Amino acid sequence: VALTPPPDLVVTSIVSPEVAAEGSAIDVSWTVLNQGLGDARGTWTDAVFLRRAGDTGNGTQIGSYTFEGPLVAGQSYTRREQVTVPIHTSDRYEILVRTDSGGVVYEHTRENNNTSTDDTQLSVTVLPRPDLQVSDIVGPDVVDAGGTASI
Repeated sequence: VALTPPPDLVVTSIVSPEVAAEGSAIDVSWTVLNQGLGDARGTWTDAVFLRRAGDTGNGTQIGSYTFEGPLVAGQSYTRREQVTVPIHTSDRYEILVRTDSGGVVYEHTRENNNTSTDDTQLSVTVLPRPDLQVSDIVGPDVVDAGGTASI
């Protein structure tokens, strides 16, 4: 009995902007290639993550997108989606894309190459914050001890 040639899904390219403001929507595109010898069948999910530059791990998931196969051996697809940068975020970040994030496509021994990181770092800037200041206080000149006053 011989094993049917398995697929091997890899993210070959990611394109994202270099600068974005917190809470803004950005366009991210990526290409997934089936570099295996077998067709990838079924439905799987591509997940997009935002990770602080220099950190390890996944970071924060900012998108999840379904692809309905099959993806024939040697073929690829490119997807472009708009994702939102989380608020209260500022620093340099990386965009990661993991194809088949749920591990539903059988790839035999090739499951460990489904994630790729964009070569371009994303600089996330802080939006201007309101600067609330008291400009005037109006109250009575004299208040009796234990009394109340409207201010």
